[in-house]
Amino acid sequence: INTDGIDPDCCRNVVISDCIVQTGDDGIAVKTSSDVSCENIVITNCLISSRETAFKLGTESFGNIRNVSISNSIIHGSRFGCALYLKDGGNFENVQVSNCTIESDAEYAIVIDNTPRYYDTSPKGAIRNVSFTNLQIHARGRCYVEGLHDFPIENLSFRDIQWNICGAIELEKAEKPWGSMCCRLNPDSAQLARQPFRFIAAYTRGLQCSDIRFISDGTDGHLKSPQLYLYGSCNATIKNILVDDRKDGYVKSVQCSNICIDG
Repeated sequence: INTDGIDPDCCRNVVISDCIVQTGDDGIAVKTSSDVSCENIVITNCLISSRETAFKLGTESFGNIRNVSISNSIIHGSRFGCALYLKDGGNFENVQVSNCTIESDAEYAIVIDNTPRYYDTSPKGAIRNVSFTNLQIHARGRCYVEGLHDFPIENLSFRDIQWNICGAIELEKAEKPWGSMCCRLNPDSAQLARQPFRFIAAYTRGLQCSDIRFISDGTDGHLKSPQLYLYGSCNATIKNILVDDRKDGYVKSVQCSNICIDG
């Protein structure tokens, strides 16, 4: 039995407002179980609590999902906060998360992933034009972003975020979140999840991170400076990252190009 709260599937022109959603699985999941697009979805003024992902795009993503906004909402007591899982060959574009509070019990409060569901047979899709703005986050302290070499995640931005880090990460047991049991991992892929960084971004183009403040309660274990790990990415701008009110050494880049660090 599926215990999701609200699942707009292949829908258009949907407004979800002033709702309290408390579920045993995903809270609100926007998906496309066929090749029909899902678009123009507004979620605002909601309180979302779930045992899995509070707000999710996918994993069913056979059609395009575009023009989605979640704002002025509280995500509370959920395993994952916000997650975008593009697994079945559609495209995600024009997604905005703004003016929200996110509390998450999972290792990753935010996940963005467009690696295929079955690495050897599933079609690939693109994620572009996604923004997270003006957020208060209370979580164990990690954000995970993974695109593909031939389908990098484009124009992704994180701005005006205060991230209160609470709880330790066991890096030796860290695994990439998949969003579904029905997935098959490429055995040759790198285990990025075990990198000791708070923010991991692989295969992005046009990433922007600005005015982000990490505040640690001292229990985050092996997650030390630097804070951001960029892999296979290009045209990134990193600006004004504070760690416990200090401007720290905060970026490690591997196989990247055109990285601008300011402030």
